[in-house]
Amino acid sequence: GTELAQIIRQGKGYVVTNISEDALALYPDNDILQTDDIRSKVVMPLTAHKAPYGSLTLGSRQPGTYGPAELRLLKQLTPQLAIALDKALLIDAMEQRTTELQLLNRLGEMLVSTTNINVIVDTTLNMLPRLLPGDVHGLVIAGEEGAYAGIAVPFGFQLTQKITREIFETFLDLNDSQAGMELVSTKTIAGNMPVAASWHQITELSLPILTRQGAQGLMYLASGTEENFS
Repeated sequence: GTELAQIIRQGKGYVVTNISEDALALYPDNDILQTDDIRSKVVMPLTAHKAPYGSLTLGSRQPGTYGPAELRLLKQLTPQLAIALDKALLIDAMEQRTTELQLLNRLGEMLVSTTNINVIVDTTLNMLPRLLPGDVHGLVIAGEEGAYAGIAVPFGFQLTQKITREIFETFLDLNDSQAGMELVSTKTIAGNMPVAASWHQITELSLPILTRQGAQGLMYLASGTEENFS
């Protein structure tokens, strides 16, 4: 484990007046202290909404620099710092949500301005990774001639054709009336962050695109880790 995990579990601060080499080597997150030859430290958890989520550490190259007085001072200071950080995180979340809404509005404007399915696929594929989590983002849209599929994948991805086919087959399963439909166009954008060669989908989410004529398309997300897709 890490020292931060221990601090969060205990939920209280402490002083180390003389840090030994063995103590520094105990936790991987002490590497920075070891590099700077830190010999004493005072640590206090940062708490918001009555739950610790981080810590504040002061270090000194001199043993015995910190004691009960510094611990008491940090205990008074950290609640104010935690509130400030909490506000900053809230502002970041609000700014992210504003950016998402702007992207959604822009996507909507671009999509209603065209009836060209290839343009719709290209536009949506370029936007999906910026709006939604996941390693792979896919799209299928039914046209008069057949289905148009697109997939945004990581650089060097090895499973593009396999997952494209799986997305298309999932779409066919959703809509019995499209059972005989064939893929007439596929598009791949390799721009997402690279993943390991052993990557496989652990979390998937498929969203039908519903119109008055039924399911006329499908949006798809996949991640190689457990995600809380909601």
